[in-house]
Amino acid sequence: DITLVMVTHDSEVSQIASRQMVLDDGKILERDSNHSNGTSSSQHVQLTGGQ
Repeated sequence: DITLVMVTHDSEVSQIASRQMVLDDGKILERDSNHSNGTSSSQHVQLTGGQ
């Protein structure tokens, strides 16, 4: 199993995660088991950018 931690301010991007945490000033305000049905899925994502 792989755990990926993604930090984003884009709520649309965060929808692909199976869990979400909302932080403010380093404190956890909210933990969410998100909108999925609890099953895992595999997705291929192409990342661009950097140098």
